[in-house]
Amino acid sequence: DADPHVLAAFCDRARELGAHDATLAPLTMKKGRAGTRVSLPCTEAARERLIEALFRETTTIGCRILRIEREECERAVREVSTPWGPVRVKIARHRGRTVNVKPEHDDCLGIARREGVPLKDVVAAATAASASLKESAS
Repeated sequence: DADPHVLAAFCDRARELGAHDATLAPLTMKKGRAGTRVSLPCTEAARERLIEALFRETTTIGCRILRIEREECERAVREVSTPWGPVRVKIARHRGRTVNVKPEHDDCLGIARREGVPLKDVVAAATAASASLKESAS
């Protein structure tokens, strides 16, 4: 029964309080009632303050706590050249193998706006320029 505006504001607040992320998903609850699942992945250190805020700032009267594990890729940032200027590129490695190379969206968007070219063209140029990074980093 929570107002969507309240839930959206709570998600912002939850991130401020230490949630790694805050997501909302529609679901059907018991007796066929519509509801919203609020997910707040966080550290043990942030858990209690997030539970307190959840009860204080939303209409919920209960929450479930699930312990999960996370595995992350090693990350590095390099710079590549495009016809419109440099773009940072994120390189993700997992267990010693390069698994992803991706141009930084904000860099590409800034160039596209500044130079008056389509964003997709800047992304394509940065992607092409980063192809050698994936091969050399593997």
